[in-house]
Amino acid sequence: MLDMKFVREHTAEVVQAMKNRNMDMNLDEFSALEQKRREILQQVEADKSKRNAASAEISKMKKAGENADAQIAAMRALGDEIAKSDKELKDVQDKLQAILYNIPNMPAADVPLGKGDQDNPVVRTWSEPTKFSFKPLNHWDIGENLNIWTLKELPRFPVLVSPSIEA
Repeated sequence: MLDMKFVREHTAEVVQAMKNRNMDMNLDEFSALEQKRREILQQVEADKSKRNAASAEISKMKKAGENADAQIAAMRALGDEIAKSDKELKDVQDKLQAILYNIPNMPAADVPLGKGDQDNPVVRTWSEPTKFSFKPLNHWDIGENLNIWTLKELPRFPVLVSPSIEA
């Protein structure tokens, strides 16, 4: 997964890399959400700074024996605002994470462009592919034929029928 800062600072390169990978993804929503995240973060930090300053002032007032009920009420209201902004910030960050999860890694500069596997050149091969005198089976078919597991009960996960190894 690409870093949020990297995507923010290199948006054009990320979009071009996705086009090179034959993906059509618009990062305008990412940019708008990132800008909103930064604005909310600045507001939350400013509110927390105000709260800290008010707490220090209330502490001084209480030490001096003065009534600080009005300041405490204002600080509670500010605390509610901070909680609301924190929730909004978390929602925006979750949306940004969802977008980032869908952005693939950047391909290396020497990766050839193409629509699929047929456009990729063979760089090198090692040995000749094995030629069997029979049709090879997939490992899941071999497991079922040997009665080690079955895929009939749960199609996505094999169910162990008998112990496949002994201790």
